[in-house]
Amino acid sequence: MKKPIAFGAVLARVRREQGFANAHSFYKGRDGRRTFDLSFANYMALERGLSLPKARRLQAILKALDLTDSASQWQELVRSYLTCLLGSDALLKGLEPAPVAASLTSDEVGRQALHQRSAQLELEQWRVLAADPTAYYCHVYLVNTPGWSSSDAIAEALALPAARVKKALKALAKEKIVEHAGGRARSPFVYKYLQTLPLLPVTVHLKSSILKSREAFATGRGLLAQRRNVTTRMTKAGLDRYFQKLSETVTLSGVYGDAEKSDDSDVYFVDARVFKIFD
Repeated sequence: MKKPIAFGAVLARVRREQGFANAHSFYKGRDGRRTFDLSFANYMALERGLSLPKARRLQAILKALDLTDSASQWQELVRSYLTCLLGSDALLKGLEPAPVAASLTSDEVGRQALHQRSAQLELEQWRVLAADPTAYYCHVYLVNTPGWSSSDAIAEALALPAARVKKALKALAKEKIVEHAGGRARSPFVYKYLQTLPLLPVTVHLKSSILKSREAFATGRGLLAQRRNVTTRMTKAGLDRYFQKLSETVTLSGVYGDAEKSDDSDVYFVDARVFKIFD
């Protein structure tokens, strides 16, 4: 087996690109003891190139990084893992993908732009957002509204009681999701692309609660801005491949979200769903 230094270096870089500033925030934010079945010291040994994870742990790490097998980072991590495991990349030569043009596509440029400004919330921060819909709405408003906003202005924008908004802002400030002072608040994550939670055992109930908050607000106050739909028959495998591409397209909507608050800017909820209608 080749020394796993190369794998550790790739893992550390990809972790940073996915918005985790340090190894501890990734380990803690993804409940590493439970998710990876590793102590923090043993996880750090992976990033430092002192050891390789077992295959099942590598799969858990890839999932915790929210990477799919079509992502270049997924392929780079797996390739470096196999190279270290096999001792060389000689057996992987035949698995090289077909050459691609040197110039980047617009999607690739978009993904790079998102990686450069990606950020992650920690698990405790997600718990606060999942526990109170008002806290989640305030967070969404502030992360999409640069500068300081008064609690009254936030309450007016969200059409929510001022008392509930003030209480939510205090909870958000306690977990450092917002900065709160003198009756005003702002988000430290403005201009950042916040990565969503991957679907892990520890996050299932959090994702469910937040999704309910999103849909309740969108259906209760949202105005349909655009729609495109089609009916087609496909296999389950085809659906999985297609939805992966659709998910990437939804994610790329973040590339267009740099506008300051102005008379012609609004906050949109982008929702991609596929319904099975009959066999």
